[in-house]
Amino acid sequence: MDEFVDAARLHRIAPLAHVVTREVAPSVSQLLKPDRDRAFAKNLAACALLAELTRLLGDIPWVTFKGASLSMASHPVPGLRSFNDIDVLTSPVHLRHACERLAAAGWTLLDREDMLAARPAPGEMHWISPNGFLVDLHWSMINREPRRVRFRIPDAKLIDRRRNQTLGFVDVPVLDHCDALIHTCVHAALDGANRLLQLVDADGLVRETTDWATVTTRAREWRASAQVWLVLSRCRGVLGTPLPSNLAEALGVPTTLQRFLTAVDRVAPITSIRSEHGLARLVARALRPALGATAIALVHNVALGVRDRIKRPALRKNRVPASAETLQAFLTDVEMTNANVRV
Repeated sequence: MDEFVDAARLHRIAPLAHVVTREVAPSVSQLLKPDRDRAFAKNLAACALLAELTRLLGDIPWVTFKGASLSMASHPVPGLRSFNDIDVLTSPVHLRHACERLAAAGWTLLDREDMLAARPAPGEMHWISPNGFLVDLHWSMINREPRRVRFRIPDAKLIDRRRNQTLGFVDVPVLDHCDALIHTCVHAALDGANRLLQLVDADGLVRETTDWATVTTRAREWRASAQVWLVLSRCRGVLGTPLPSNLAEALGVPTTLQRFLTAVDRVAPITSIRSEHGLARLVARALRPALGATAIALVHNVALGVRDRIKRPALRKNRVPASAETLQAFLTDVEMTNANVRV
């Protein structure tokens, strides 16, 4: 019983497991009830916050993704998906205005001096609302530059293609369905694609997908075909997710890479994972468009991991909140670096 509860929490599906086990294992369900209650409260608060964001951002084009939008529209039990914050994407040219409106409404910037002073600039900022809800304000869908350059995610087009979705009691701009599916796969793969919640997210989106031609075309444009294939093939293996028979070919994933990923999932199935680390996660995070490049990245990442275990990175001390000057320099750098981004 304890092992099941621990595994459900590790895979971030404890609220869903509570619902599923109500009839078949009520004692287990009772242990998971606090997880269900926390998820319900978080979802309710998120809906209220999104309504507030809609009011604050007004005419600024923006879109929310992950967390609440997946919970309300694609989760097996709407409103019970686990998440910690709300993600918002706006254009680099509107980032300054968004920050000014949040600050004027009493929101607090959480980023430290060293975070906003880093160059290349991080792709997101971290704000907390007056009632304590965390929001990641993005100007790019991927935060770190080394990861960002591996893909060609058209952030401006994502905002252009946004659609409204009713989340709780308010209509909120969310990603186009095909964009949401591809991004869910990319984000899951970069995180390791080794938690069941990530597969549940993708599975829910797949079961609502009708335009696979657009999915595969955009995945190729994003240079994310391998990530989409990895996550969706894991979905099929674990959850029985229905996929087009020619999906790998339509995505352009090499046969050698398909076979390698299949072998990894046989050796290290994520249903057996009881730790966030392991082969499945290592491979997902190292994934590149071809087997050779993936192998090189995998060896490199393992070497970095060994180095960090032998010599742990020094802790950054005396970290202070970002100054007004650093914030302005960060915003200016984002604007200048992305000066050619279409509004």
